[in-house]
Amino acid sequence: MQEIVAPVDGIKFDIELALELQKGAQPLPFPGMDSQCSNKECPFLHIDPQNKVRDCPWYDRGFCRHGPNCKNRHVRRVICQCYLNGFCLDGPNCKYVHPSFKIPDPDPIFAQKKQSIVCHLCMQPGHKAIQCHAAKQPGQTLDDLVQIQLQASQQMQQQTNQTTQRERRPLDQITCFKCGEKGHFANRCPKGHLAFLSAANYANNQSTGTGNPA
Repeated sequence: MQEIVAPVDGIKFDIELALELQKGAQPLPFPGMDSQCSNKECPFLHIDPQNKVRDCPWYDRGFCRHGPNCKNRHVRRVICQCYLNGFCLDGPNCKYVHPSFKIPDPDPIFAQKKQSIVCHLCMQPGHKAIQCHAAKQPGQTLDDLVQIQLQASQQMQQQTNQTTQRERRPLDQITCFKCGEKGHFANRCPKGHLAFLSAANYANNQSTGTGNPA
Protein backbone atom coordinates (compact mmCIF):
# COMPACT_ATOMS: atom_id res chain seq x y z
CA MET A 1 0.00 0.00 0.00
CA GLN A 2 2.87 2.35 0.81
CA GLU A 3 4.41 1.77 -2.62
CA ILE A 4 1.11 2.71 -4.27
CA VAL A 5 0.44 5.84 -2.19
CA ALA A 6 3.98 7.24 -2.01
CA PRO A 7 6.40 5.43 -4.32
CA VAL A 8 10.09 6.37 -3.96
CA ASP A 9 11.53 4.28 -6.78
CA GLY A 10 12.64 7.28 -8.83
CA ILE A 11 14.03 9.26 -5.89
CA LYS A 12 17.71 9.18 -4.96
CA PHE A 13 18.35 10.19 -1.37
CA ASP A 14 21.46 12.01 -0.21
CA ILE A 15 22.35 9.26 2.22
CA GLU A 16 22.45 6.73 -0.61
CA LEU A 17 24.80 8.94 -2.63
CA ALA A 18 27.02 9.45 0.41
CA LEU A 19 27.24 5.70 0.97
CA GLU A 20 28.06 4.99 -2.66
CA LEU A 21 30.76 7.68 -2.79
CA GLN A 22 31.98 6.89 0.74
CA LYS A 23 31.84 10.54 1.76
CA GLY A 24 33.40 11.23 5.12
CA ALA A 25 35.18 7.87 5.21
CA GLN A 26 38.53 7.96 6.99
CA PRO A 27 41.31 5.41 7.32
CA LEU A 28 41.21 3.09 10.30
CA PRO A 29 43.12 4.30 13.38
CA PHE A 30 45.03 1.02 13.58
CA PRO A 31 46.05 -1.26 10.74
CA GLY A 32 44.28 -4.58 10.75
CA MET A 33 41.02 -3.42 12.33
CA ASP A 34 39.19 -4.83 9.34
CA SER A 35 40.11 -8.38 10.49
CA GLN A 36 43.03 -8.50 8.09
CA CYS A 37 45.85 -8.19 10.63
CA SER A 38 48.60 -10.71 9.95
CA ASN A 39 51.07 -9.51 12.57
CA LYS A 40 51.69 -12.36 15.01
CA GLU A 41 53.27 -9.95 17.50
CA CYS A 42 50.48 -7.38 17.34
CA PRO A 43 50.24 -5.57 20.72
CA PHE A 44 46.48 -5.04 20.35
CA LEU A 45 43.79 -7.49 21.34
CA HIS A 46 41.94 -9.06 18.43
CA ILE A 47 38.28 -9.51 19.35
CA ASP A 48 35.85 -11.24 17.06
CA PRO A 49 32.25 -10.38 18.03
CA GLN A 50 31.04 -13.66 16.60
CA ASN A 51 33.11 -15.59 19.14
CA LYS A 52 31.11 -14.04 21.98
CA VAL A 53 27.80 -15.23 20.57
CA ARG A 54 27.01 -18.80 21.57
CA ASP A 55 24.66 -21.22 19.86
CA CYS A 56 21.08 -21.10 21.07
CA PRO A 57 20.40 -24.29 23.08
CA TRP A 58 16.64 -23.99 22.55
CA TYR A 59 17.01 -23.73 18.79
CA ASP A 60 19.29 -26.77 18.83
CA ARG A 61 16.62 -28.59 20.81
CA GLY A 62 13.99 -27.80 18.20
CA PHE A 63 12.28 -24.49 18.96
CA CYS A 64 13.23 -21.02 20.22
CA ARG A 65 10.41 -18.70 21.27
CA HIS A 66 12.48 -15.58 20.53
CA GLY A 67 12.78 -16.45 16.86
CA PRO A 68 14.99 -14.09 14.82
CA ASN A 69 15.20 -11.69 17.79
CA CYS A 70 17.16 -14.18 19.87
CA LYS A 71 20.49 -12.88 21.18
CA ASN A 72 22.12 -16.26 20.54
CA ARG A 73 23.08 -17.77 17.22
CA HIS A 74 20.60 -19.95 15.33
CA VAL A 75 22.49 -22.51 13.25
CA ARG A 76 20.64 -24.80 10.89
CA ARG A 77 21.88 -28.36 11.05
CA VAL A 78 20.98 -31.65 9.39
CA ILE A 79 19.64 -34.24 11.83
CA CYS A 80 20.95 -37.77 11.65
CA GLN A 81 18.10 -40.04 10.58
CA CYS A 82 19.84 -43.12 11.97
CA TYR A 83 20.00 -41.50 15.40
CA LEU A 84 16.29 -40.67 15.19
CA ASN A 85 15.52 -44.25 14.23
CA GLY A 86 17.31 -45.53 17.29
CA PHE A 87 21.01 -46.11 16.61
CA CYS A 88 23.86 -44.47 14.68
CA LEU A 89 26.95 -46.49 13.79
CA ASP A 90 29.21 -43.42 13.66
CA GLY A 91 28.33 -42.34 17.18
CA PRO A 92 29.85 -38.98 18.23
CA ASN A 93 31.91 -38.93 15.01
CA CYS A 94 28.81 -38.66 12.85
CA LYS A 95 28.85 -35.77 10.40
CA TYR A 96 25.18 -35.11 11.10
CA VAL A 97 23.69 -33.73 14.29
CA HIS A 98 22.41 -35.96 17.07
CA PRO A 99 19.58 -33.94 18.70
CA SER A 100 19.41 -33.64 22.46
CA PHE A 101 16.03 -33.37 24.14
CA LYS A 102 17.52 -32.25 27.44
CA ILE A 103 16.09 -28.96 28.71
CA PRO A 104 18.86 -26.33 28.61
CA ASP A 105 20.12 -24.82 31.83
CA PRO A 106 18.68 -21.38 32.60
CA ASP A 107 20.75 -18.31 31.92
CA PRO A 108 22.56 -17.33 35.17
CA ILE A 109 22.01 -13.62 34.47
CA PHE A 110 18.28 -14.21 34.01
CA ALA A 111 18.14 -16.32 37.17
CA GLN A 112 19.87 -13.56 39.13
CA LYS A 113 17.37 -10.98 37.90
CA LYS A 114 14.50 -13.32 38.72
CA GLN A 115 15.67 -13.70 42.32
CA SER A 116 15.45 -9.92 42.78
CA ILE A 117 11.67 -10.06 42.13
CA VAL A 118 9.62 -10.55 45.31
CA CYS A 119 5.95 -11.57 45.34
CA HIS A 120 3.74 -9.20 47.36
CA LEU A 121 1.32 -11.99 48.28
CA CYS A 122 3.50 -14.81 49.58
CA MET A 123 6.67 -12.66 50.01
CA GLN A 124 8.76 -15.28 48.21
CA PRO A 125 11.39 -14.30 45.62
CA GLY A 126 11.36 -15.52 42.05
CA HIS A 127 7.91 -14.52 40.77
CA LYS A 128 5.39 -11.69 40.69
CA ALA A 129 2.07 -11.53 42.51
CA ILE A 130 0.13 -12.17 39.29
CA GLN A 131 2.07 -15.43 38.80
CA CYS A 132 1.80 -16.54 42.43
CA HIS A 133 0.73 -20.20 42.64
CA ALA A 134 0.32 -20.18 46.42
CA ALA A 135 -2.46 -17.60 46.39
CA LYS A 136 -4.10 -18.57 43.12
CA GLN A 137 -7.11 -20.86 43.47
CA PRO A 138 -8.98 -22.71 40.71
CA GLY A 139 -11.42 -20.40 38.98
CA GLN A 140 -9.76 -17.18 40.07
CA THR A 141 -9.26 -14.42 37.53
CA LEU A 142 -6.71 -11.65 37.27
CA ASP A 143 -9.09 -9.20 38.95
CA ASP A 144 -9.41 -11.51 41.95
CA LEU A 145 -5.64 -11.63 42.35
CA VAL A 146 -5.46 -7.85 42.14
CA GLN A 147 -8.07 -7.53 44.88
CA ILE A 148 -6.16 -9.98 47.06
CA GLN A 149 -2.99 -8.01 46.51
CA LEU A 150 -4.73 -4.75 47.45
CA GLN A 151 -6.13 -6.29 50.63
CA ALA A 152 -2.70 -7.63 51.58
CA SER A 153 -1.07 -4.24 51.03
CA GLN A 154 -3.79 -2.51 53.11
CA GLN A 155 -3.28 -4.97 55.96
CA MET A 156 0.46 -4.38 55.89
CA GLN A 157 -0.12 -0.61 55.94
CA GLN A 158 -2.46 -0.92 58.93
CA GLN A 159 0.07 -3.04 60.82
CA THR A 160 2.77 -0.48 60.09
CA ASN A 161 0.58 2.37 61.33
CA GLN A 162 -0.31 0.49 64.52
CA THR A 163 3.35 -0.25 65.21
CA THR A 164 4.25 3.40 64.66
CA GLN A 165 1.50 4.58 66.98
CA ARG A 166 2.60 2.21 69.74
CA GLU A 167 6.20 3.40 69.50
CA ARG A 168 5.32 7.12 69.75
CA ARG A 169 5.68 8.66 73.19
CA PRO A 170 3.50 11.50 74.52
CA LEU A 171 4.84 15.01 74.08
CA ASP A 172 5.18 15.62 77.81
CA GLN A 173 7.92 12.96 77.84
CA ILE A 174 9.79 14.44 74.88
CA THR A 175 12.79 16.65 75.65
CA CYS A 176 14.06 19.07 73.02
CA PHE A 177 17.84 18.69 72.67
CA LYS A 178 18.14 22.30 71.47
CA CYS A 179 16.54 24.25 74.30
CA GLY A 180 16.29 21.48 76.90
CA GLU A 181 12.57 21.98 77.53
CA LYS A 182 9.93 19.27 77.34
CA GLY A 183 6.79 19.24 75.26
CA HIS A 184 8.10 19.44 71.69
CA PHE A 185 10.62 17.99 69.28
CA ALA A 186 13.79 19.78 68.22
CA ASN A 187 12.55 20.33 64.68
CA ARG A 188 9.55 22.22 66.12
CA CYS A 189 11.45 24.19 68.72
CA PRO A 190 9.90 27.70 69.12
CA LYS A 191 13.27 29.15 70.19
CA GLY A 192 14.66 28.96 66.66
CA HIS A 193 18.42 29.03 65.98
CA LEU A 194 19.09 30.66 69.39
CA ALA A 195 17.67 27.71 71.28
CA PHE A 196 21.10 26.76 72.66
CA LEU A 197 21.10 30.01 74.70
CA SER A 198 17.79 29.02 76.25
CA ALA A 199 19.21 25.58 76.97
CA ALA A 200 22.11 27.12 78.92
CA ASN A 201 19.78 29.40 80.89
CA TYR A 202 17.42 26.51 81.56
CA ALA A 203 20.30 24.41 82.92
CA ASN A 204 21.48 27.26 85.17
CA ASN A 205 17.98 27.87 86.50
CA GLN A 206 17.49 24.18 87.20
CA SER A 207 20.77 24.03 89.10
CA THR A 208 19.94 27.12 91.18
CA GLY A 209 16.31 26.03 91.68
CA THR A 210 14.71 29.20 90.32
CA GLY A 211 12.40 27.38 87.90
CA ASN A 212 11.90 27.72 84.18
CA PRO A 213 13.13 30.89 82.40
CA ALA A 214 10.55 33.35 81.23
